[in-house]
Amino acid sequence: MLNEERIKEQYQLALLDRKEGKTLENHRVFYRGDYISKELLKSFFSGTIFFMAVTFLMLCSDLDRLMIEVNKIDYEVFAMQFVAIYLAFISVYLIITYVIYALRYEKQKHKVKIYRNHLKKLNKLYAKDEKDK
Repeated sequence: MLNEERIKEQYQLALLDRKEGKTLENHRVFYRGDYISKELLKSFFSGTIFFMAVTFLMLCSDLDRLMIEVNKIDYEVFAMQFVAIYLAFISVYLIITYVIYALRYEKQKHKVKIYRNHLKKLNKLYAKDEKDK
């Protein structure tokens, strides 16, 4: 016989799983520190690639002036400035990444709690049905 309350719980679980399936899975699998570290690592590499691409494009766009002044450039100062700008950029980028993913994790933690409550309630309903038989 169909249990209407159990069907409602299964429906709620299916809705949550369809809407938030991938993000809920990340939050059920990873601890907060692991989740944020994974995202920081991805952001470090993507930020570095982005910075190098932008730097390359800027150098290409100003190539004629660069070729004229190639002998006048103090490469030690140029390298120090380049590294300082890169470190400033990647630091700000990683701080922003940390804040965004920490907030996302906390937001999803509430949804995981709701999902777990539905699972517990469904489990109790199944246990009650087994006990009644």
